Amino acid sequence: RLNTDIFPPYQVHEGDRLSGSSVTALACIFEAMSLQYEIRVLPWERAIHEVSDDKADGFFSATRMNRASNFATLSAPLALEKWYWYHSKGIDLSNLKNLRIGAVRSSNQATWLDTEGIPVTELVNEGMQLIRLVQAGRIDTFIADARYFEELIAGASADTGLEAELERTFVRYMPLGVYFADQFLQQQPEF
Repeated sequence: RLNTDIFPPYQVHEGDRLSGSSVTALACIFEAMSLQYEIRVLPWERAIHEVSDDKADGFFSATRMNRASNFATLSAPLALEKWYWYHSKGIDLSNLKNLRIGAVRSSNQATWLDTEGIPVTELVNEGMQLIRLVQAGRIDTFIADARYFEELIAGASADTGLEAELERTFVRYMPLGVYFADQFLQQQPEF
C-alpha cells in the first residue's frame, strides 16, 4: 500500500490511470519481485501522515526528510531531479536570506529549504502560482526540478512567453525514493 501525490513527470494522471517515471520504475521493481501493490493518490501531507499512522506502507517520490526518518526508511533512488532556482533576470542569488523565496506547500523543495535554514516567504498550492508570483514581482525566486518546470510551461498557454521571462541557476541534483514504513519493514524482513 503506497501513497503518492501528482508531481509531473514522476506521477501523472492519464485519464483514470496513474503513470509517470516513478510509477513505471515501481511497477518494474515490484513485477521483478513478484509482489502485488496498490498506489493511492492523496494530498502530499496526508500521504505522509497515513504512513506515520500505519494506514499505508510507504509514500513516494520523496527526498530525504528528517520528520519521515522517525517512522520510515528511504529506499535507493527511483529518480534523480535536477533542481534550479528560477528567477527574473538580474536577481542576485548570493545572499538567499535577503530574497523573497516561494515554494509549493509541503513539496520536496519546501522541505529542503527549511532543512537548509533558507526562509520561504510565500507558500502556494501549485507550481504555476510560483511563476506568476515571479512575473508579478511578489517573489524573487523559487526552486523547481527542470523536468517539472518544463511540464508546467508545456501546460501553460503557448503565447505567454513564461520560459523566456525567467532565468535559471543550477542548485543541485536531488535523488527521489520511496519511504517505507519501519513497521512494514519489520513485518517483512525479506522485503
